[in-house]
Parts: sequence; structure tokens; C-alpha cells
Amino acid sequence: MVHRLLPGELIPMAEQERSLWTAEYVAEGVARITDALPRGATGPYQLQAAIAAIHDEAPRRQTGHRSWRCTNC
Repeated sequence: MVHRLLPGELIPMAEQERSLWTAEYVAEGVARITDALPRGATGPYQLQAAIAAIHDEAPRRQTGHRSWRCTNC
């Protein structure tokens, strides 16, 4: 069932219907954060956008434990 949310209300990843995402918007968001990250200090919003981009690029919804270890530290 699809329902409307209040502006700014978040939908947890487990409850999102990825088939409703607009591919062009996802690609634009990924491109923007990829371009922005190397330009300076990373703040909380850039970090959140980078995490969202990783989820966006996943080929399908994935569940279970994820290892979030730093791969370039």
C-alpha cells in the first residue's frame, strides 16, 4: 500500500519500493555526490548523501548484516 508522507518524513530502506524510484534522479544524485566529495571537508550531509548513493547503486534491495569497514583508511 502506498501512502503519502509529511514533507521531510523518511521511509526506512526496508519499506521502500525501489521500482518507484526515478532512475534519472538517482543517477543525478550519485553523480553530484561523487563530484562533491573530493572538493573539501566532508560534513554530515555529504556523508548521508554518500551512504544513500551506495544504497541507490545496489542492483537490488539487500537485507542482512553489512560490513561497513573502511576500505580506504
